[in-house]
This record gives sequence, C-alpha cells and structure tokens, in this order.
Amino acid sequence: MIKKENNLRLTCRGCGTQTPLKELSYTANKKDLFCATCIKTKAPLPKVNQKAPKRKTSNKMPYTCKRCNYKFNVKNNSPHSLRCPYCGRDDYLQKNNEFTTSRILREVRERYG
Repeated sequence: MIKKENNLRLTCRGCGTQTPLKELSYTANKKDLFCATCIKTKAPLPKVNQKAPKRKTSNKMPYTCKRCNYKFNVKNNSPHSLRCPYCGRDDYLQKNNEFTTSRILREVRERYG
C-alpha cells in the first residue's frame, strides 16, 4: 500500500508564511486562510458588510406587444419608431404600467366590435 503524504502548503493571509493546509483555518468571511498563530495573536477581522448594489435610474419605458406577448424596453427619447422588436408590429403596444379598466374595455371593443 502506497502512503500519500499531504504536503500541500498555502500562504497565510496574516503573516505570509507557507503553512501546511491542516494548520490553516478560514475566517468569518470564509474567503481568507490564516495560520493558528495569526488567529491567536491578531484581533479578529471585522465582518464584511456587503451592501446591495444600487439600482440605476433607468430612462427606459417597459412595453408589451399584445400581438405576440413580447416584453421589451424602449429609451424615452428614442429617435426610432415604436415597434415590437420580435414581430415588427406597432398596433398593439402597451406600456406595462397602463392597466386601466377603460383601456381594457376599449381594446375589447376594438377587437370584437
């Protein structure tokens, strides 16, 4: 039977020495490896607070094509004519935030007379 030796050595993030893997341990952020002497002698690292990424204020309007049910966004001051990029039609486009009863009734009357 062949005996494998575990000589894997990694660098400690605290002191920079090459330390055997079995003597290293992860910190609270679960990314950095420190040797036992660094963990005992140095103060623990503060927890990393990850902030949620800020959303950009978008200058795009969401639309839905009622012919093919494709959802897409169009820039507010776009020089192009407003058409569905999927089917190419422009007669049944609807802004996603415009669901009113009067609009629904009008569309039903237009479609079914």
